[in-house]
Amino acid sequence: MANEQEQLQQATDNLERIKTDCKVRMNALQAHLKAATYEGQKAEIQQDIDQLKIVFDRAIERAEINQTKAEAEYLVQKSAQDAGSAKLRADREEEIKNNALREWVRAGGEPAQFESAWPSIRQSVLNERVINALVGQQKPDLSIKL
Repeated sequence: MANEQEQLQQATDNLERIKTDCKVRMNALQAHLKAATYEGQKAEIQQDIDQLKIVFDRAIERAEINQTKAEAEYLVQKSAQDAGSAKLRADREEEIKNNALREWVRAGGEPAQFESAWPSIRQSVLNERVINALVGQQKPDLSIKL
């Protein structure tokens, strides 16, 4: 995904550079047109402006197409990565559920009743993980005497 993200950023940067270059060049030609004193000179500068506009319009159009393509590739890759992450989460939850079912049966529970108990078991597992993570982050206060 990093590669697609880099390509998207490069395409966006390229489009902005082209637009900036176009503005700078057009402003310079407009200034020359204003400063021109002879009609022949003005006609040449106007012709340059018209040609530059055509060239930059095409360049901007190609850059926008490249940017759109890079964005689409990035979104496809991101979507695939998100789907992969969701699959990993689902697989992990299925593994936890299967482990819980084995423990349920080992403790004498009926497999048929497990499905209705699973939501509360799942919540208990999550609560336990959060508590364990928090306890693991805290450093014991050795100044407290029991």
